Amino acid sequence: MTGGGATTNPLLDFQLQPIGTRRNWRNVLNKQRFEATLQQHRDATDNDDLGIEVTQALRRAIECQIASDDNLSPHSIAHFTMQSDNFTHAFQSTTFTVREFKDRSERLHTYLQALAVKLNRNEEFTPDDSFTTFIRTPGPPLETEFVRR
Repeated sequence: MTGGGATTNPLLDFQLQPIGTRRNWRNVLNKQRFEATLQQHRDATDNDDLGIEVTQALRRAIECQIASDDNLSPHSIAHFTMQSDNFTHAFQSTTFTVREFKDRSERLHTYLQALAVKLNRNEEFTPDDSFTTFIRTPGPPLETEFVRR
């Protein structure tokens, strides 16, 4: 996925900081939450698409977290919520597997494009907004093969 300088000179990046688990979570051992701080690396140009820059920064942050976590399997699940004081509501993702992030699946690509359009519609969105929580939970156990006898 490319766009808005996302691959060579990104405008934005997210720095993820682990935060505590929610009180109502069960099995918190396998769940992680991160607060993300948006960092702007350069001045925006007319060629930058802010929605694409934000979604690409989010994708890169999640991919980096996936690469640094040896406990994840391809079936582990990634889910994220983007919220800001300037948004009228949070943008909650669908569920993606770690494999979909590693393979940069078409489904992930389509979702991030649609999210970029939604972010661009928010006229009050600015690069210095602080937002985002990233949640990771383990996926279902690997399917086992049953042999009929």
